[in-house]
Amino acid sequence: MIEEALRLQVEEECLKIGCCVRCARRFTGDRVLDNYVKHTVESDATQADDEPPAKKAKGELCIFCFGVLAPGDIEDIAMKAVASLTEADYDDPVFTTTLSMPVCNLVRDKSIYVHLGRTVAGYTDQVKFLHLLPLKDIWKHLINGSIAKGSGKSADNGYNAELMVNVEMAYRGDRREMEVISKLRPELRGPVTRTTADSTLESSTEAALVRCLRLPPGPPVAPPTYQLSCLRNAIFVAGRYNKYSRTMSQTPWTVDGARRTESSLQERITDRLVQLTRSAGVRFSASGREDVDVRTLGRGRPFVAELTDPHVTLLTPKDLLELQREINAAHPEVRVRDLQLVTREQTAHLKSGEEDKTKSYTALVQSLSGPVSADKLYSLADHKELVISQQTPVRVLHRRPMATREKTIHWMKAEPISDTLFKLHLQTQAGTYIKEFVHGDLGRTEPNVGTLLGGTFDILALDVESIELDWPPAMPENDGDT
Repeated sequence: MIEEALRLQVEEECLKIGCCVRCARRFTGDRVLDNYVKHTVESDATQADDEPPAKKAKGELCIFCFGVLAPGDIEDIAMKAVASLTEADYDDPVFTTTLSMPVCNLVRDKSIYVHLGRTVAGYTDQVKFLHLLPLKDIWKHLINGSIAKGSGKSADNGYNAELMVNVEMAYRGDRREMEVISKLRPELRGPVTRTTADSTLESSTEAALVRCLRLPPGPPVAPPTYQLSCLRNAIFVAGRYNKYSRTMSQTPWTVDGARRTESSLQERITDRLVQLTRSAGVRFSASGREDVDVRTLGRGRPFVAELTDPHVTLLTPKDLLELQREINAAHPEVRVRDLQLVTREQTAHLKSGEEDKTKSYTALVQSLSGPVSADKLYSLADHKELVISQQTPVRVLHRRPMATREKTIHWMKAEPISDTLFKLHLQTQAGTYIKEFVHGDLGRTEPNVGTLLGGTFDILALDVESIELDWPPAMPENDGDT
């Protein structure tokens, strides 16, 4: 701990060069946040009340925090934060705050520290630069209580809350003051980032810092401006869907800016989710996708909806079950089930083991080269764990790169309907192009149904029967099949 006599010398020097009392306290190495609450009187409080406002403002502007720790700025930002939270009406009971400072604040921080080391004997022996409290932590401690009192919410002084009040501080002289970084590292090219500035200042010798920095830094060229925004981290709703339409795309389908389908499965599901949670937007992901003309049956296809900046997040299983019923009643061509809140980490289940998943299908196949005997059709069942080679299908070459992939047909069996028509039931490795396995895609898929049976075949209809992914877990009282 810093000696009392040295502490007083440091505070006196800081006030002398233009720091506010709170920043002066910070440069003594004080890490007790409650001590900063006591320092509410600025060093220039003795100015005459009739002093011109412009002169008073200049005197009050701290050379380090630019006034963001001043009681007036704290009170003003807190009032704006409370108003913003009240208007947005987030249901989260807990919030945290974040402060984005100008990058040149890093330069001023180092400049003041080096100056104190050169003017106050023994300073750098007792106070280490990396030990100084982050200015943001002091600011959070000062402002969070006021916001909590005004908004009726609890404040998290850490960074664990999902609801954030973000304050971005802009300073007109930031770019010019950052030119010193290029002097310290002449080899740098392009704009200076916060990370670059931090590493440059940390790695520079004291001699280089003394040569390049202004010690101590001068008064700010202008007061800072603040931009405040509130944002809630995304929530994730998972479930399974059935698609009974052969004319509906999974996601909105546009070509050259024009819609190709009137609606999409995604919109049928997520429009109500966005409305219920009052979210700013949604990102929809599923365990694979089916073509427009393909149905998804059975337990359905797992999906996740990421809802950005949601205002309503305290959803119960009952809320989601009621929403599920609403969607199913409104859109008979779509059915959802197992709706539930999941964490961001849990969404990884959707894509994990992508190549190891299996999917089961039923295809309606027609022979284009005449009748096919039942015995020949039944012979397809003899081919188990059949490895096929598939080039990127012609129909998707416009959006996927050319590649050749090996996929496995685990089993298949034919169910004759007539001498030229049959159902083909099969289970395959995820990512297998079923349509191309049936018709061969001009020889780009080998072997295929045509080469196995000796003839030409086409697919008339395709259904996804099951996707072997046991996630998300089934929910009790699920009415997805009703």
